[in-house]
Amino acid sequence: MLNSRVAYRVYSDVFSPDDCVKIEEAARKRPKLTGKVAEEGVKQPEIVNREIRDSDIYFFAEEWIARKIQEVVVRANTDAGWNLNVTDLEPFQFGEYGTGGYYDWHLDSLGEPYTDKGRLTGKVRKLSMSVLINDPGEFEGGEFEVSSGYRDNRPVEKVVELEKPGDVVVFPSVLAHRVRPVTKGTRKSLVCWILGPPYT
Repeated sequence: MLNSRVAYRVYSDVFSPDDCVKIEEAARKRPKLTGKVAEEGVKQPEIVNREIRDSDIYFFAEEWIARKIQEVVVRANTDAGWNLNVTDLEPFQFGEYGTGGYYDWHLDSLGEPYTDKGRLTGKVRKLSMSVLINDPGEFEGGEFEVSSGYRDNRPVEKVVELEKPGDVVVFPSVLAHRVRPVTKGTRKSLVCWILGPPYT
């Protein structure tokens, strides 16, 4: 499935500060929703579970954002040696984590292909991407952390350093990750999932 030891790739300045402002403006034209979790896979509705996730989200799509995402995902897929067969993007998710907000350990891969999802039907999440939208000086806590397996019977957990707005992390959707609780201010991010045919 993944013939690489690389857990994730980080790229700086993928989106400019002005881009990040435009992303937030585009997202806020859509309805604000409470972040949900998929506890039973793709065949059951997502639910609100604040023991796992506490955030507000907006779903939207913009052609210019999709082009930039495609560019960085293709680059990461090659640079990391994942070489996954990916073909589609899901709608973007703009997320806000206010003080106390968080998203505990979870996987983005849903364990099975989508059903009844239009052009995404029959496809699975393979790569995930997260963009830091606002300056880290605007919040405390809220670190993005990945768990890339075990060493000496202990989980290998690492904070991904996203230093400024527009920095991006790309990682396989089967990788466990979390957003630690925000202790002050608001953390803003853009998330997208990249899909392809099921693994064979």
